[in-house]
Amino acid sequence: MSKVKIIAEAGNCHEGDLNIAIRMIKKAHQCGADYVKFQAIRPENLLSTEVSEDRLTQLKKWELSEGDIDTLLEVGSDIGCPVFFSVFDISTVHFLKSKTGIFKISSGDNQFWPLIIEA
Repeated sequence: MSKVKIIAEAGNCHEGDLNIAIRMIKKAHQCGADYVKFQAIRPENLLSTEVSEDRLTQLKKWELSEGDIDTLLEVGSDIGCPVFFSVFDISTVHFLKSKTGIFKISSGDNQFWPLIIEA
């Protein structure tokens, strides 16, 4: 029988701070997690142009840069606790596809067929 895999849900609790995100990976691994999942959000691809500038600014604070994502993937790989991401847009899938084979599609996107097919 295969072992159940434990996924630590980090989401966007790092609030855009790479050092916090790295600590989250290490702590999750120390607690026995097999994987850590973050959210890869690109607010400009996620929100309607009719959304207030305040909401866009708030979400931008939680955004991880491509360099940050690369660092998190490397940290997870180095300690044996792979990192993967919830994805919300096709351009993020394109960026991540060569870096990880695991994605999470949110339940809100369960009918977003272009995203599902691309992932």
